[in-house]
Amino acid sequence: MNTAELRQTIVTELINNVSSVSGRVWATFTAPDDETRPFLEVGFIGDLPAVNPYGMFYQLEVLCVGDDVDILTLDAVADEVIRTLHEVYITSTLSPPSTFYCVYTRDGRMEQYSNDLNGLVVRLKFLVPVHFDL
Repeated sequence: MNTAELRQTIVTELINNVSSVSGRVWATFTAPDDETRPFLEVGFIGDLPAVNPYGMFYQLEVLCVGDDVDILTLDAVADEVIRTLHEVYITSTLSPPSTFYCVYTRDGRMEQYSNDLNGLVVRLKFLVPVHFDL
């Protein structure tokens, strides 16, 4: 599975299973300025090597973006994202299909205010084990 397929499969999984954002899931930095909140932004933030030299881990970041006064709504959104992705086997719709899983790292949850997004953000970090044929 290449990076584009992996990204699209994760975005589709979030669109289909995180009802609190009603399908409002964007790649990082691509959400429209006037997007209804809450919404999600999803992107990769680097790689980590695995013990097996033929594998690696992608670091996946999900940003839960909301209004600047409602952190409790974002807590519920973040919890729903974690339930959707953490240790759940996800299968792509491509042919042939590939299956993978994400692991919530529990070290990346951070609450912040984003001037760029003009709202509160809860940042979640996941590891995605990926096998590459070299």
